[in-house]
Amino acid sequence: MKKNLKLFSVGAAMLLSLGALVSCEDSSEGNTIKLVFSGPNTDIEFYNSVFKKFKEAKAAEGDTTNYEITFVNHGEDKVDSEVTDWKSSSAPDVYCYASDKILPLYQKGALAELGGTYKTFVTSENNAVNVDLATFNGKVLAYPYDGSNTYFLYYDKSVFTEGAPTTWEEVIAKAQETGLKFAYPLTTGFYSGAMITSFGAGWDMTLDNTGKVTKITADFDGENGVLAGKAMLKIMNSGSWQKSQAAPTSDNKVIACVDGSWNLATYKETMGDNFGYTIMPTVTVDKKTVITKSFLGGKLLGVNPLKSGDDRLVAAHELAKFITSEEMQVYRFEQKGVLPTNKKALEEPAIASSEMAQIIDATNEKDGYLAQGALPAAIWNAPEVLAAGIEAGDTTDENIAEAMTTLNNAIENVA
Repeated sequence: MKKNLKLFSVGAAMLLSLGALVSCEDSSEGNTIKLVFSGPNTDIEFYNSVFKKFKEAKAAEGDTTNYEITFVNHGEDKVDSEVTDWKSSSAPDVYCYASDKILPLYQKGALAELGGTYKTFVTSENNAVNVDLATFNGKVLAYPYDGSNTYFLYYDKSVFTEGAPTTWEEVIAKAQETGLKFAYPLTTGFYSGAMITSFGAGWDMTLDNTGKVTKITADFDGENGVLAGKAMLKIMNSGSWQKSQAAPTSDNKVIACVDGSWNLATYKETMGDNFGYTIMPTVTVDKKTVITKSFLGGKLLGVNPLKSGDDRLVAAHELAKFITSEEMQVYRFEQKGVLPTNKKALEEPAIASSEMAQIIDATNEKDGYLAQGALPAAIWNAPEVLAAGIEAGDTTDENIAEAMTTLNNAIENVA
């Protein structure tokens, strides 16, 4: 079953056109527009340099507006809960957020719909998967800038001397041969939630125009879901599996580890010459072989439409567009190592040849990704319950079909 959204709208949203907004902006000398920008504190130095570039670019265009941009600290995964009043003067006008936060932000009314040249900019200049992450309920709602929020397999080259492992069977055999472990945190929904879709099972969501989930249909209780359950049993019951992550080294007694792109630099430093990385391995169950899927998420900039002032709203869109432009995405890669979403930026030789780009391209070629967008809570919770049952020994080959039916019912249960 293909994962998608069936969208029903009970009314058409009123959308201010770009032209109408621009006509409201006063760019006369002495005009000041104050903007609040939200991002993680670890990026404050980077963003302050970008704000400077934005002001210089606007001045070069003949814009005499005085842009005052204040940085406030909110993590991309926390901004939806940490900002309690999106209409207040302290609320961000432009903010960073993780792709799986699009539903709560949409429900709060905190995401401005993109129209005109802003929409064209996003949809024409970014990779399709990142445009998908910026789109919800049929509307483009954000500016993508980071397309590398995923995970893959790190491995110890001193153990896998013949090259990168390509199958879980190979990883398991090598672990058993050496008496060491491999790490794959399947008891966490971020990992098991994607894994259970590897053989083709999935879900459909139906939303109303407010973004409320009204119906979920899933088929994890069918053949493809049961195959995924058997694959989890195979991996977790191998005798060499562990859920806690660690860099694959002899000191840690781990030969391979599934972990995120965010730890690549740390693992590379820790492992030195033995550092290896590759796409997620395949797994074979009942003579059917598939890649074990991983989530691919991203980070985006949202524009808050709830604060007053059309000139402020235009300026917020202009800032978001500038920050996610080709030039600034290349600059972000140079400064922060973040893989761009902009198609032209991704063609830059230094970016195209980077480790992260190679991993993502190779996984895309094998259809190994599940988009980490708006997901029902059960997609995280139900796989964790399944994995906990396997870990405890309560779920076995004999009752895996029953366990997958239980999982399927949990996913379809819309509270």
